[in-house]
Amino acid sequence: MVSFVCACGETIRKPKVRNHLQQRHCEYLSCVDCNETFYGEDYSTHNKCISEAEKYMGKLYKPGTASTEGSKQDRWQASVMEVLENYQGPLRGYVDTLVGYDNIPRKEKAFNNFIKNSLKLHNPSEIRKLWELVQSAAPATPEGASKKRSAEEEAWGGWVEEIDRALKRRRTAEKSMPWKQLRDEVVTRYLKKAGKAGSKREDMNDVMLSKIPKAYLSKSANKVSLPSDKQ
Repeated sequence: MVSFVCACGETIRKPKVRNHLQQRHCEYLSCVDCNETFYGEDYSTHNKCISEAEKYMGKLYKPGTASTEGSKQDRWQASVMEVLENYQGPLRGYVDTLVGYDNIPRKEKAFNNFIKNSLKLHNPSEIRKLWELVQSAAPATPEGASKKRSAEEEAWGGWVEEIDRALKRRRTAEKSMPWKQLRDEVVTRYLKKAGKAGSKREDMNDVMLSKIPKAYLSKSANKVSLPSDKQ
């Protein structure tokens, strides 16, 4: 997991950056590994950085199997962190603790044991809810990938219909997504299927957000949810 050195001199792992910036109001961060500097929210896109081997071996570095496996875990961890950071609910206390770990298991059995040992949580129902939460960040299964391909082949259906489609494809019981993730997915669909020559993503981002029905918005979280009567 990437870590940053803040302008105030403190070193922070990515999941804790947002709270740190809200408290300290620092102007910029620098990545510990690559030394790149980020201003404002720019750090949020920096999910994976070079390894120690890459850093010091340069062009001589050759990734191996371990590196590939590591990259899978890195991608999983980055996706999970995005979901956890946007969660607002009754398990928020456990979620806040969970974001401090950079080794969250990808398999349910291992995850359950991890939660019991690390969070000292033994309630099966709450453990299940945490698993469903992190699973919403998991890559699509072959069946899910097939559905995604089918969705990509569908004609553009209009902003609200595309928002509904994206939310319905979620694998969790609660059909919701962080608004930034939803925006990026729907705008990408628009640019592929209906975008006119010269359409800019930045402009379409604003258009898409203006099309989200108010009934879909959460008052307590940065997410968009499909109303129960549409699920």
